[in-house]
Amino acid sequence: MRSNIKKIIVKYMDSDTTAEEEAMLLKWLQSGENREFFKRYVKTESLIKSQSKRFDEDKAFKDFLFQIRKGKRTAKISRLLKYTAVFVGILLMTGLMVFNNKDAALQIDPNAVTLEIHSKNVRSILLEGSSSVIRVAGKELGSLQPGSFIYSDKIANNKTPLRHTLKVPYGKKFQVTLTDGTIVHLNSGSVLGYPANFEPNGNREVYLEGEAFFDVSENKHSPFIVNTQGLQTQVFGTEFNISAYTDDEIAEVVLVEGEVGVRSHPSDKGCNGNLTRLTPNQKATMGYKKQGGITVSNVDATAYTLWRKGILRFESDDMVSIIKKLERHFNLTIVNNCPALDTRLFTGTFDIESAEEILGVIQAHTPFVYTKSDKTIIINTID
Repeated sequence: MRSNIKKIIVKYMDSDTTAEEEAMLLKWLQSGENREFFKRYVKTESLIKSQSKRFDEDKAFKDFLFQIRKGKRTAKISRLLKYTAVFVGILLMTGLMVFNNKDAALQIDPNAVTLEIHSKNVRSILLEGSSSVIRVAGKELGSLQPGSFIYSDKIANNKTPLRHTLKVPYGKKFQVTLTDGTIVHLNSGSVLGYPANFEPNGNREVYLEGEAFFDVSENKHSPFIVNTQGLQTQVFGTEFNISAYTDDEIAEVVLVEGEVGVRSHPSDKGCNGNLTRLTPNQKATMGYKKQGGITVSNVDATAYTLWRKGILRFESDDMVSIIKKLERHFNLTIVNNCPALDTRLFTGTFDIESAEEILGVIQAHTPFVYTKSDKTIIINTID
């Protein structure tokens, strides 16, 4: 394994790696032992190529940051400094360090879970890797575990609540525990905006784009409010699921336990402000494009939360909806050139199946062919 990694490291130093090789290297570097090996290897290679007897990491790092701020991270940087930049850059991505977005040379992997902190400058933190305590400006922000982040109760008393944005890319899921104890499970392709600490006795407002399951910590003096595109959900201490992707035609709120009230978002024209209250196993649906307000129906709420366990469920879904779910779940692009699929509805439950296996099941009902190249699947009719 290390022989292959060595080849990738050499290619990375020469800016000759593919995206797939970089992803492999980043995943490999999540191990502390591997990072130490990487550090020793880079240092050794640097000494050999520079014919120097000393490798001043601190000075090289300062020079590297200076070049970054001047926007001159080019071939002018010495080969020795270039190797150091590689090592430092990867540590910034895998070691959960904070950086300023103005430093355009430092980019976080778009396929990683990230937390943005909005203050005078937007800073980003990578929320992937082994268990760790995350600190910002020397103060503990929270603890990171595989697949989840828990805010520290030490920041709950901060006078100025900073705005945070948690982004989960396609193909991944993530769980965050907010400072009030509310647990939020985020589905792939979702964004959650919220203050790091809620103001005492004020509304606890968050903003969602995508899908999330909320287990809200009860506080009668501080209502919990979820804002999505065109829809606002007010919580009275409960568990519920919201699906509100911007590229879907509808937003849905499904109540599992407790009580919620939903209404058109107050910022929308024509909103009357009246709350439609749901009881467990009820779903509120609102179309983004169609008029007619909110409709309520009785459902099996469990079916709408299976995604937390990695289960995909289709219930009389059309192919447009299924393709969107597959793209989000597997981080794929699917192009459908088979018109016969557009009018068909499909029902099924899948857990360990791949995207290809799911398409194989659909093929049994409506024949078509497809090809896959990298992360793109193209569906065509049978000639």
